[in-house]
Formats: sequence, C-alpha cells, structure tokens
Amino acid sequence: MRAERLLRLLLHLQTRGQSTVAQLSAALDVSPRTIQRDLDALSLAGVPVYSIRGRGGGWTLLPDYRSRLTGLTPSEVMSVFVGATAHVLADLGLDASSELAVTKLIASLPESTRREAEYARQRLLIDHAGWDDRRESPRWLDLCRQALWEERHLEITYGEPPRGSFAVAPLGLVAKARTWYLVAARTDGRLRTTACPA
Repeated sequence: MRAERLLRLLLHLQTRGQSTVAQLSAALDVSPRTIQRDLDALSLAGVPVYSIRGRGGGWTLLPDYRSRLTGLTPSEVMSVFVGATAHVLADLGLDASSELAVTKLIASLPESTRREAEYARQRLLIDHAGWDDRRESPRWLDLCRQALWEERHLEITYGEPPRGSFAVAPLGLVAKARTWYLVAARTDGRLRTTACPA
C-alpha cells in the first residue's frame, strides 16, 4: 500500500538521515521513479524533505524535524513482546533491560493498545528449549559478546591438549536453540563459525 510505503520512507529518512534515491529504492524495494513520486507526495503533504545536489548529495529532512508517528498497531506491539526468546535475553544479560524497555513501551501506548499489549505480555512466552534442557549459559559467551561489541580480536585455541590456535575478528553471535555460535573472520579472510563452549 502506498500509505505504508510513504510511512516507511519517512521513517527511513528520519532514522538513517540523508539518502540517495538509489539507496531509498533498494531499502523500500521499489523503482527510483516510485521513490521520486513518493518524495514529491511527502513534500506536498508538508513534510520538510529536500534534496542536496551534487556529489555526496541525496534527500534529507530538515535537521530538527521529527514526525509524531509513534502509534503502533496491535500486531506490531505483540511482535515486540514475543519476538525475543527469554533464554536468549538471559544469556546476553539483557533480561532486566528488556523488562524495563517493555514497561516503558507499554506506558507510552494509548489505552486501547496498552490492554492488548498487556494481554500478549501475560499470556505468551516463546522458549525453544526442550523440556529437559537444563543447560546453563555458556561461560565464554560474555567474552565473545564483549569482543564483538568492542571490535576486538579473539585468539581461539582448540583441541585437548591444545592442538593449535587462530585469531579471529568477531562479526556476530547466533543463537540456535540453546547453543550459541560465534561468527568471525580469520586473518586470511575466511569465515569461521565456532560454538561458544559450555
């Protein structure tokens, strides 16, 4: 729908800043001509969007402009509450922060949406672990997470007794069921996936 696309275009410019028509076209998966028409529509609607000409140019909003489009649909609210698996947040030490964020989000919602959000929060829990899964958080997960956040290299030693080691640049963490994996690039550029040891 065009209204939804215009909203996505506005939010993209508001959160990402100056963007070229090509970048907007790729982000919204529509043609550059469609983006140009949508930008014109936003401008006609009073949104202060303007183009910067020349090299390094693009489309942007006035620096102080912020839309008041803060409303969430009930399905969007529910997706926020059920999207994060409890054990994943706990493993990352984010369970308390998540709870506080959810409380703040609920407090900011209109009354009708707040009731649906509370309903979803009280009645839905997604946990992909098996019933007999008592595994604790991997002890090296914090180290892997810290190296990832701080963009530091890790030296990984493998085998018993140690048979070798290699340096990696962490790229991301993946939670698959109850196992965490570190995705990293070796010094030779090859990608490596390593399970975080328990």
